[in-house]
Amino acid sequence: MQNRFTKDAKSLILDATILLLDKKPYEKITVSDITNKAGIARRTFYRNFREKNDILIQYLAKIINLEYPTINNDGANNQQILVLTINIGFIHENYSKIKKILPVAGRNIQFLNSFNNFMATVINCGMEKRNPREQLIYKNKMYYQLTGICKTIWDWVEDNMLSTDDLINLLDCFTVNTQNQYINVPNIKIRTINNR
Repeated sequence: MQNRFTKDAKSLILDATILLLDKKPYEKITVSDITNKAGIARRTFYRNFREKNDILIQYLAKIINLEYPTINNDGANNQQILVLTINIGFIHENYSKIKKILPVAGRNIQFLNSFNNFMATVINCGMEKRNPREQLIYKNKMYYQLTGICKTIWDWVEDNMLSTDDLINLLDCFTVNTQNQYINVPNIKIRTINNR
């Protein structure tokens, strides 16, 4: 569990980064710029983040949270379901900050590499015990769904957010149940929360 100082330090670092984005491009913002603006020591920065790009990654991770539980679907079959929890309350409360961060993240190669690594980790955790054909189906189905969901949320924020119901309807396009056709490929379930 994080202590209050860690939470406060992370908030100070994020707020400083957001304020600096009004003055210069993200690529030109240094860790020293951030720590000076936040009024904290460099060691405090590195206690909370490995590098500057971790700010983007950790902040955007607050929007979407992943769980990978195995649940009992019908009493006879254990069906794996990837649960994506989308924090709608966080998005609404931090909308102006997210609007500033998304364009930066979208053109930041290190962030995109981290996102691709995240996708690979999620996809690879389900690849074992599948034959080559099932692996191919699994990989492509999961990649299609996860990237589609992330892009839909991204566009939803950038387009000044339709209603939450409209977002859920859009996301439902990516959560079609294909369990009967592809028994060994998990389905994705979207869950929304309003934690702020």
